[in-house]
Amino acid sequence: MITVAISPRLHAHNEDVMFIRMLKEEGFAIKLIDHDHFSHGHASDEEEIELLNGASAVIAAGERYSRKVIESLPDLRVIARLGVGFDSVDVGAATANDVVLTITPNSNHEAVAEHAIALMMAVAKSIVSGDKAMRNGEWPTHPLMPIRGATLGIVGIGRIGRDLAVRALAMKMNILATEPQPDMDFVHDNGIQLFDLDALLKNSDYVSLNCALSEETRGLIDRHKLALMKPDAVLINTARGGLIV
Repeated sequence: MITVAISPRLHAHNEDVMFIRMLKEEGFAIKLIDHDHFSHGHASDEEEIELLNGASAVIAAGERYSRKVIESLPDLRVIARLGVGFDSVDVGAATANDVVLTITPNSNHEAVAEHAIALMMAVAKSIVSGDKAMRNGEWPTHPLMPIRGATLGIVGIGRIGRDLAVRALAMKMNILATEPQPDMDFVHDNGIQLFDLDALLKNSDYVSLNCALSEETRGLIDRHKLALMKPDAVLINTARGGLIV
């Protein structure tokens, strides 16, 4: 029988979840990982190897799959990640050991775009500081930043970036983008201006990072890039922490 290990963030110690029931109905054995820090990548390689021993597939969250982990699990054939990133998996090791790596590219792009908008609104309208002030009996009346007419620079205009652009255009924002392989039809149809990263940072009121984390993009935003931005510009990162030093 094929055993599927499931990251704890995806089951919360509850087997009565639809996708788990579906797997059982198809004859898979289920191994619910019971380790509080596993999903967040805080387990050691040795702990991961022990927890995943005997599994042919794993439905993964944020845990890391190093070369040592992959090479120490001879039964492992599939790592199916929830989300769009694969920087937590040693892809070269997976390929060398015939382990298939999958992601869920259309599962959350709209939600991430909505979250980026929510963060922009929270800053522009001082939602957090205003809430705290009112709870302290104050009544803040300082002017708030407008969204309409502001310029949003999108770093990475793939699925998430395009969804963000559509929403920002509906709020009457001007859109700049940087993208190595842009969908030119989308760019032209929506009046988006393409810039290199430095020019985008200099000209944007808001900058949203929506690119993958790779060796090329790690540390993409450092002190020199931040110095290019306007003093009152807002940097939003709904992608990966490693993009920013």
